[in-house]
Amino acid sequence: MSEPNPIPPAVWARVQAFLAGDGEDPEQIASDLVDWVDGRPADDLVGMLDALRDAGAYPVSLHVLATAWGAALPDPLAGRVAADWIGTILHGLGDRDAATEAAWLIAEDSLKRGAHFQTDLGDLLLQWELFEVAAPLVEAAAKRQPGDMSARFNLGIVQKHARCWAACRESFELVLRVQPSPAARWNLGIACTALGDWDAARAAWTALGVAVPPAEGDFAAPGESRPVRLPTAEGAPRRWEVVWGVQICPARVALTGMPRFGGPAGFGDVVLVDGVTVGEVRGAHQDTPILAFLDVFERKPGTLYRLAGPDAPREAVGALVDDLRARGFAVADWTGLAGPGDRGTRLGVTLAPSDDPRAVLDALRAHAKVTLFAPELVAAAGQDPAFHRAALESAGLTGL
Repeated sequence: MSEPNPIPPAVWARVQAFLAGDGEDPEQIASDLVDWVDGRPADDLVGMLDALRDAGAYPVSLHVLATAWGAALPDPLAGRVAADWIGTILHGLGDRDAATEAAWLIAEDSLKRGAHFQTDLGDLLLQWELFEVAAPLVEAAAKRQPGDMSARFNLGIVQKHARCWAACRESFELVLRVQPSPAARWNLGIACTALGDWDAARAAWTALGVAVPPAEGDFAAPGESRPVRLPTAEGAPRRWEVVWGVQICPARVALTGMPRFGGPAGFGDVVLVDGVTVGEVRGAHQDTPILAFLDVFERKPGTLYRLAGPDAPREAVGALVDDLRARGFAVADWTGLAGPGDRGTRLGVTLAPSDDPRAVLDALRAHAKVTLFAPELVAAAGQDPAFHRAALESAGLTGL
């Protein structure tokens, strides 16, 4: 619950005028607020920050927060300021890169504070998926308080996202020796799966009441279709994309969809997924939880080729896609996937090592209503890709 707004009415009127667009420098308003709150009770600082956040006066509050962080604050108040500062940039302004920069600055200073402060801030950063920034805080807290199982649990989470699977397993085994924890056991199951220790993974899932097929060794078996959130390549129009696959065990999904925006995994790969879901895909009858990608467990040999061209009738594109699939090729229609500004017709085709690129080009020539260019595919077929490359550049269709 927010504290009452303690800001003097005259200054608050300036904040409201700034929000209405009167052009006053937000740094000057922030400076006056800092002068006013200096020496006042901590509740006034908290109330002021609440009022600024609730009003959406982020340019003002950021100056206040930066100044407050530089003051000699006790750990509880410093933790509130740190959370507000990072959270304002991350959630208020929606700028993850700037929030990460602020978090690194705060984390560096936080290493000089107490272990409880480091644990609490590290836990918050983990919730916000700032895993790399959280790592030094979590590691420091676990080292300073080896008997604190909350700190050790967080260390296991950091190790999981760093893909340090043996260390991750050790951390969650230690937590479970001290106290029961379904979350720790699930993470232990993930780590044992990543390491290929099938007996230990089976024991973890069974202890949680999760049924696994009776089998020696790997117990993977096709299950339900699941959406997986995958990170994208640098420069992509979005940070994540959701791709469908078939869940083959509690911690693995075999991708049946084809990622468009680069990233670590491709069509047919088996990926490790987290036990924490990251949203839902809306369905006509029920919503499906989205699983978070952790690592590539097994790669399927194949090469992704990107095809792009001018807008074409949807019926014609659909006929081409159906033809390619009938010829045995893995194909995805990515047209419009990047949003309203996404231009042209875009397909992805993943070829197995035994597939002949020339057969794809033959299929393209059979569909005159759809014009697509694919320089890499043409080169793989042993032909000169210069015309295709120039056509994409001329049409402005060279990006993801």
